[in-house]
Amino acid sequence: MLSAALISTTLLSVSPAFYPAADGPTTVKATTPQVEATVEVAIAVTELEQLSGALAEGQWEKGNRLTSSILLKSVNQYGRGYLITKDIRKLPCKTLRSVDHLWTSSSNGEFGLSAQANIWLKMNGKTFDDVTKFEDRIGWLGPVDFLSTVTAPDGHLPLRPVKPAGMPDAWGGGWIQSMSQRLVACNIIEDPNAKPVVAPAATAKPNSPIKTPAPKPAPANTPIPDVRLRDIMNR
Repeated sequence: MLSAALISTTLLSVSPAFYPAADGPTTVKATTPQVEATVEVAIAVTELEQLSGALAEGQWEKGNRLTSSILLKSVNQYGRGYLITKDIRKLPCKTLRSVDHLWTSSSNGEFGLSAQANIWLKMNGKTFDDVTKFEDRIGWLGPVDFLSTVTAPDGHLPLRPVKPAGMPDAWGGGWIQSMSQRLVACNIIEDPNAKPVVAPAATAKPNSPIKTPAPKPAPANTPIPDVRLRDIMNR
């Protein structure tokens, strides 16, 4: 028989990896084939699609944030965080039309860029006092209401595009004036103050007298030559 000392020596000579740690988990290998994990396919959703979904569900605050992001990025000014007049003049008509359509259709025409522009144009705003009246009319002089189209006045949303969530400020008239002009230039709205283009009247030429050709002088009485048929045939 082996002595107790020999048995202890034999056990100690075995690799420690043979024994799992006393406080660690024991790993058991599965005897069944490995099941492949389900691959999740990421669906790219554009901000316009997100805006459509948000407004359709009446998530006005989220829609407002997305609108600021969309318009700022459309002229590469998201880094700056706001638009100036020359940026507004470059806003793509297609993007403006899409954004305005989503706001208008989701709010029965109460919200949207065109709703704001129509209010401003009908006011025929020109002074800073007009800007204050405009901001008061669309509810920008008090707390912003993102609750519903019932409690918020017409034209209340979207706010002026400013990162990250917009700003209830017409920029001293510069923003609303420039945005209104851009919407008109893109044929999204019509300017009620535009003067009709009148074609210049054609200048009537004075009646010139009709020139009657002068009568030809009567031929002098000359004797008819005696022409013989043979002479005519021989010519």
